[in-house]
Amino acid sequence: MDLVRIENGQAFTDSLKVSAVFGKQHYHVVRDIEILISNMKVLSNEEQVLNVSEGMLKIEHTSVGGISNFGYTQTNVETSKFFIESSYTNLQNKKQYKMYKITRDGLSLLVMGFTGQKALEWKLKYIEAFNYMEESLMKVGELSIADSREWELLKGSARSIIMLKDKIQNDMKEIEKIIRRVDDHRQHLGIYGTQILDMMNKVEDGKLRDKNEY
Repeated sequence: MDLVRIENGQAFTDSLKVSAVFGKQHYHVVRDIEILISNMKVLSNEEQVLNVSEGMLKIEHTSVGGISNFGYTQTNVETSKFFIESSYTNLQNKKQYKMYKITRDGLSLLVMGFTGQKALEWKLKYIEAFNYMEESLMKVGELSIADSREWELLKGSARSIIMLKDKIQNDMKEIEKIIRRVDDHRQHLGIYGTQILDMMNKVEDGKLRDKNEY
């Protein structure tokens, strides 16, 4: 069974799968989800502000529309970040019934109270499935950059670097040729210089008796 699927670039499971894998009646799962949604809507109508006053913690309740998380105020809990109402068709009677699509966070809230070794096993499988799907989405997102203007500019820069590298290689070959010619000239100059010095030494020693010895 595919525990998680991707819809519109987001990973979801649903209430039908949860009821199947955790061995619960589907209407019980729907009931639990709707209780969570109802409680979140209640929280959205209150704001809990956590203040620190003279070393004492004091919680003040107001009605400006938010919930607090240790000093952080979040307005209007969006239940769609957790659960999205949908429907399915019963294959036997062809009727449509209510179901819910569930995000990773929604699943965490829903199954938090599920206990037992079997429940733990399925929780771990769900975590693994969500991680896999979200990693897959990230890879798709990385590939989508190939259609962007930035990607074209990057490719153009890469081509320029390759051309520059080839030009440098060609220039290095020419430089190597010049160095070889310079080495040849240096060796010839060394040979000629040695010959001239040898002849000068002979002249100084009076060993040249005939100009033909030059």
